[in-house]
Amino acid sequence: MDRQRIPDQPAASPPLLQPLLEHISADLGLDDLSIIDLRNLDPPPALGANLIMILGTARSEKHLHVSADRLCRWLRSNHKLTPFADGLLGRNELKLKLKRKARRSKLLGSVGALERDGMDDGTRTGWICVNIGTVEGDGPGIGEAAGSFVGFGSRSQGVRLVVQMLTKEKREELDLEGLWGGLLEHKAHRDAKTDELAKRTTGSSATETHVSTGASGISHASSNQGAHFPTLSRAQTRSFHTPTRHLMKVPSHASTNPRNGSPAAKEPNNSPPASGNPRDELMLRYLLAGVDKGKHRYVHRLLRNMNPLALGESTRDGGRELLLRAHLNYLQRIPRGEALESLGLSPSDRLHSPFMFSFLQSLPFFPGPQHWQCQVELLCCGIKSGHRSWTKTDLMTLFQRVCMSTIDIPLTTFLTILEGILNRDGILGDGYHQGQKKWDSDMHMAICVLEEMSRRGHEILTEDVMVLLLEKVSCLDKYEANHPYKAVSERCLNDIIYAYDIPFTKEESLLRVLRLHARQNDWANFWLFWKGVAMRALRRSEALYAFMFRSVANTCNQTECIKALRIRIPDMESEEPPVQLAGEVALAVKKCLTIADPWVSEYAKKIPPVDEEWTRLWRRCEHELQKSTSSNV
Repeated sequence: MDRQRIPDQPAASPPLLQPLLEHISADLGLDDLSIIDLRNLDPPPALGANLIMILGTARSEKHLHVSADRLCRWLRSNHKLTPFADGLLGRNELKLKLKRKARRSKLLGSVGALERDGMDDGTRTGWICVNIGTVEGDGPGIGEAAGSFVGFGSRSQGVRLVVQMLTKEKREELDLEGLWGGLLEHKAHRDAKTDELAKRTTGSSATETHVSTGASGISHASSNQGAHFPTLSRAQTRSFHTPTRHLMKVPSHASTNPRNGSPAAKEPNNSPPASGNPRDELMLRYLLAGVDKGKHRYVHRLLRNMNPLALGESTRDGGRELLLRAHLNYLQRIPRGEALESLGLSPSDRLHSPFMFSFLQSLPFFPGPQHWQCQVELLCCGIKSGHRSWTKTDLMTLFQRVCMSTIDIPLTTFLTILEGILNRDGILGDGYHQGQKKWDSDMHMAICVLEEMSRRGHEILTEDVMVLLLEKVSCLDKYEANHPYKAVSERCLNDIIYAYDIPFTKEESLLRVLRLHARQNDWANFWLFWKGVAMRALRRSEALYAFMFRSVANTCNQTECIKALRIRIPDMESEEPPVQLAGEVALAVKKCLTIADPWVSEYAKKIPPVDEEWTRLWRRCEHELQKSTSSNV
């Protein structure tokens, strides 16, 4: 039938689109399917860039809820996706609301009252939006150069799929096809006008145009063909304002007659020079040496008497970043008392702290991502050092300034800000209630940072973010091991990790999580996480096995050491490729053997040696260590 006909797919559609349409039409039974391709829409919709929207009509509200629920389950089980259905009532939630509605109607009927018609009881809806998320596929803007991207957030690396399920009455009322169709027609009309303007510009530029420059420096063009317009590209139809062009060294469009041999007639060279002014280069070396030796008053005088633009022009490949990094390295190298004195009275103290004056003077007029990162790291150092005037409120103020700068904030900056906000030093030192207030404030700030991460296109359910949150929450145990905040937060984080099936693939992240569980003596989650690595078909490296055996040996528990040796040694041979019993692994196994059998080294030295399980394993470790030592020699 025409109602269940599958629409044609747009060009360069993701591989998931065809099976998704077949499932929606054949298995779920939605009618009148249509596809709206919004990948070329500029600016992108609120649901995200590179968006493909699927619309379908359900026969009733019950059919709508059942179809949305089955679609989410199908995506989770078959394609390992995490869809979000806005407007969907769960099975238990719908039953509970219906029971409450029946009880309310019964009570109203017992007193002779009638329920008002049209009252919203929360059980009726005619529209469910299933946001499948970003899937693999090519979008129109993915292969373009990074310089053509204009807007907030980061570039999308896939195609976002959204399924709009509506009842027939709701679909006619909203008319989503007409809404998005009008926007697409407007964009097509605008692109056609831009192409026509570009063709006119190309044709008129072929005629000879005389350009004369007046005394004010403004170029004037005169030609028989009329005014001459610069070529506008479809990717960027706006130009930067004058100060930004000067900072970016964008050449002017005005030029003189190429035949007169003037410098303006030459082809502009935008590539950075190999080296800048020799005097400025030498000045930068003096600055770096002064910061490294702690002579901040000397650096203070140099920067005060130096041209502010000279530092930026002397090294086009990051001279200011080098100077800022030198300040941070110096601060981390000196003792804590000297660091507190260098930080001054506040993060903006230029008067009492030569260190802060030289650091703030090293910042450019228009900071880039690397310069904001240095400022964030400095604030985090001040917070970790325990400076009373460097607070997390200052860090959030700097974070708001970074967001207002409209730059593309990298993930490392977000993680550094989260690490500084969730720093637990002193949170429970002022009493239980004061610690509760600090904890609530820190959680509110951390949630704001996570929301901004998600708004800018960064994934928040990743191993880097989860490991950082787990580490910071676990730091509470040095104040109070059984604090309720710690238990609740850890349980919530673990539930999120297992519910969303967040993969841990980096060896560094695996070591950090295992070290966290071992430090808390949480061996149940330690072994659960250890087995989860193998269940994901990931190889447990030599470093992981060495850390595991050392952690078990540090418990001095003979039973746990015996269990680890008998189970984990065969697991090493089942890895792909197998983990060799050599190097750090052999040393860790020997340490574990000394706990399992304190006399194993003496038994191995006897002649003839005792033929026993642990003795054979000890001699095997000794043999591998001697082999590696002889090969190194």
